[in-house]
Amino acid sequence: MPRPEHLLHINHLGGHHGSYAELLNRWCGLESSIGRVGISNFGRLLRAERLMFGTLDDDVRGFVLVALARAMLGRRTAGIFMRPQSCFFPGARGWIKRQLFLVLSKVPRVSTLSLLPFEAAPELRSVATGAVHDPQLWDVIDDDEPIDEALFAEVMAAAAGRPILSFLGTVNQGKGFGHLVDIIAADPALTPKLCVVVAGRVQDDSVAGAAAVAKAGGIVWDRRISDAELAALYKASSGVWACYHPDYDQASGIFGRAVQRGRRPIIRDRAVIVGHYADRLGIDAVRLADDPHRAAASLASDVVDANNIRTADPAVLREWRREFIRAVDDGIGAGIRASDKL
Repeated sequence: MPRPEHLLHINHLGGHHGSYAELLNRWCGLESSIGRVGISNFGRLLRAERLMFGTLDDDVRGFVLVALARAMLGRRTAGIFMRPQSCFFPGARGWIKRQLFLVLSKVPRVSTLSLLPFEAAPELRSVATGAVHDPQLWDVIDDDEPIDEALFAEVMAAAAGRPILSFLGTVNQGKGFGHLVDIIAADPALTPKLCVVVAGRVQDDSVAGAAAVAKAGGIVWDRRISDAELAALYKASSGVWACYHPDYDQASGIFGRAVQRGRRPIIRDRAVIVGHYADRLGIDAVRLADDPHRAAASLASDVVDANNIRTADPAVLREWRREFIRAVDDGIGAGIRASDKL
């Protein structure tokens, strides 16, 4: 007789999906199932004793079919809804998705867990059965991460006593890189006082901007940055850029890592999700206006001249971790509960 399976299903391991799957496997006691839902894996997913879809957004149709089939068999299914706000986008596609999840949220034994807090977007209560805090707000709070000491020494030497503002990860317009470029151009006196480090692969839409940052005296590393290098840059930084394009108003791993590591996140003044978390945690985030001259003044006063920064309480982040694991346990039901180990 085959052993009961406790599965985390995820479409692929590209981008951040691999580390995300590893995180959920570690904290929720599951093993990975990879690939789109189809004939080859439908039976296995149907039979699994415990099943969670790590990113249901990647295959909404597959999640719905599997969850409904398992519900008819009396089995529970949970899914992490990473972008539930897409149900409220204008147009036919948003309307159809909203109607689908309005119905699905009422089906017994199906749990759709919003990765965005209901307090920040109350309308999400109609399309999700619950909400959990993004794992990237709590996943490394107790980890002793290896740090690239050579890179840390290099960037500190380059800063020559200036505070460091880091733009980390893939460099593109969606992450607000154009705004950073405009800020530097608006105030040429800023970079002599603030060391700007751009570390990550530069996409085509940002090549000219990266060249402008380098010309203004910033540091640009156009390459993939390892985890140890990222840890070194977080350690060195006074401010970490999370001031993304208005269309990207959702949870941010860069923001979450800054919160966990006690570094000051730099966010858009009207950002709903990260702004909600900054307020809720009582941290001193730098909130930038859309106007580059006003934004430059904020960076000068709040990063260059900053002191006595309020950071997040680690106990709160650990409680959010416990709440996440309990919500997953409740959603997928039987088996050895991960929350029993907390």
